[in-house]
Amino acid sequence: MDNKQKRYNELAEKWLNGALSPEEEKEYNDWYDADRGEIEVDPSVAASSGQLRDRIFERVKSAAGVEDGSFSSRKRVVYWRAAAAAAVVLVLVSAMYFLRGRVSGGHVDPPVAVNAAARHDVLPGKNKAILTLSNGKQIVLNDSSSGLLAAEGGAQVVKSTDGGIAYQKAGEAPSMPALNTMTIPPGGEYQLSLPDGSKVWLNAASSITFPTSFTGRERKVAITGEAYFEVTANAAHPFIVSVNGVDVTVLGTHFNINAYQDEGSIRTTLLEGSVRVTNTQNGQAKVIVPGQQSELDRPGHMNVREVNTDEVVAWKNGLFQFNKTDVYTMMRQISRWYNIEVTFQGAPTKEEFSGTIPRNLTLSELLTVLKTVKVKFVMEGNKLTVMSS
Repeated sequence: MDNKQKRYNELAEKWLNGALSPEEEKEYNDWYDADRGEIEVDPSVAASSGQLRDRIFERVKSAAGVEDGSFSSRKRVVYWRAAAAAAVVLVLVSAMYFLRGRVSGGHVDPPVAVNAAARHDVLPGKNKAILTLSNGKQIVLNDSSSGLLAAEGGAQVVKSTDGGIAYQKAGEAPSMPALNTMTIPPGGEYQLSLPDGSKVWLNAASSITFPTSFTGRERKVAITGEAYFEVTANAAHPFIVSVNGVDVTVLGTHFNINAYQDEGSIRTTLLEGSVRVTNTQNGQAKVIVPGQQSELDRPGHMNVREVNTDEVVAWKNGLFQFNKTDVYTMMRQISRWYNIEVTFQGAPTKEEFSGTIPRNLTLSELLTVLKTVKVKFVMEGNKLTVMSS
């Protein structure tokens, strides 16, 4: 690092800690004005760039909760880390401008130009789902109160106080158990405990179909979209997840399946235990071990590779986590979580992105972060257009 860059990094850290002297503040402001320019702030989001800085700063501090995280595009990097006494956000100078409010002599800069992309703010996704019973009755789970929701097929459907639902045995199971389906809309997520005690987390725009009680030799469910499973061990009754021509067979394990139609492949990632992934079209099967991911593309070719499992299941832990991710892949995740339409105009940036962002930011806050790495966009109603770079 050259002396000039080192000096700017020192000033950035001192600015974050409120320790700039008047001379250092002028030095830093002169550099900022010359190289970075102002932040655009919509009055509906924040009254000033300083207020926007504070708002995002506090949300990232409270939501990140990780030892080391980053969001970067080439040399522009944002790091946040947990310190012993309190979380401290360290922003490298090359990405400083999205957090920096202009405060001088007790005066906060007035609002600057309205940013059209933030004009219509969108809240992040939340717990919401629709449960369809075997008789066709639908229960909107985000509106229902806790307690008993339904009883059928030898099971009671109970909603817990934390928002998830569980199937509890209630009498003898019929020879042909009833089938229920939980559907998660875009902008939602939900947790489910199956009749055998296995737990399922469903991501936005996903679904699972399952029996109200497991009978026979196998425990079988079907999903669309993305789901994370923690399966109760039972060697005598294998657990099978069926999705788009793939069967994932397990005895007891933790794994994630991503099978969105717009992703181009079905990815099964193992965190614990052992699973066998079978292409039901040609019988090809692969056994994967923890830390591995099988990927079946649309033509039917299956490959196995080592992956970062934290990145794969980040969604379950309330995070977007990217690792050399292209803008198209990144925007597909954002579209599902915020329930917005994303289109592209021209040829957007070819840069790849790496880093971690909390999923509980509003859309305008997320877009403010993305602006630091030169993603250009226009928001009109519920449609986000990503512009050419």
